[in-house]
Amino acid sequence: MKSSTRWLLGFGSAIVVLVLVSVILVLTMTDENGGSLLPEDTPEGIVQRYFLAIESEDYEQAYGYLSPAATSEESRYNTYEDWHQGLLQRKQTNAWKATLGESSVTETKAVVPVTVDIFSPDTPFEDPVRTRRYTFALENEDGLWRIISPVYPLYLN
Repeated sequence: MKSSTRWLLGFGSAIVVLVLVSVILVLTMTDENGGSLLPEDTPEGIVQRYFLAIESEDYEQAYGYLSPAATSEESRYNTYEDWHQGLLQRKQTNAWKATLGESSVTETKAVVPVTVDIFSPDTPFEDPVRTRRYTFALENEDGLWRIISPVYPLYLN
């Protein structure tokens, strides 16, 4: 075999290996929704998981990301049933996409800005995309980040 043929065969094999490694990394480093799943021990990871739970209609899991203090007796959503009923009243059938902004985090408190794009294709004379911005406030409670505000999904309005 000529040296140029061996060199070309080696170069082609290296490209195939790189493509395979890339595909494997993409498949293993992303969640089922196509995005990277952030660590659960971060405020951003909690907000992301909260949105993913709402999207997959796992409302009990979503409620579990809320701070018990935020859903206390003073709140109008002091039980899961109250919160779930409020959620169902706001739920839309429109598609939406949430994007996390740059967070501000201290040892015990965090602020995570979120931009939600709501797609409403049935509005022929309006922009089919409404953009809303929300600020999620979180507290670190015994090593776990919990959402203290907002306690219900405003973005579904």
